Amino acid sequence: MFRKLAPQTVQHSDGYIIQVADRSHVEYIEGTTYAVVEVEFSPIVGVYRNTLEICDEARTEQNVVLDRIAAGLEAMGCKVEFC
Repeated sequence: MFRKLAPQTVQHSDGYIIQVADRSHVEYIEGTTYAVVEVEFSPIVGVYRNTLEICDEARTEQNVVLDRIAAGLEAMGCKVEFC
């Protein structure tokens, strides 16, 4: 379950945060883990899988981060597809 922290920021009940960084990037933040991925905002938000960059001491799996980013965007009211 997500709660809205700001217009373009949501936080999951597990503690991680998904936020829109700028026109073409979305960030994932959880403890010592930070990730950013390139997106294209349109009626269906395209998430460019191969652009994911993770700074992570906990070695979180890429697919987990991508799925959480997609869920966060959907909680913001966006339809999402991976490119």
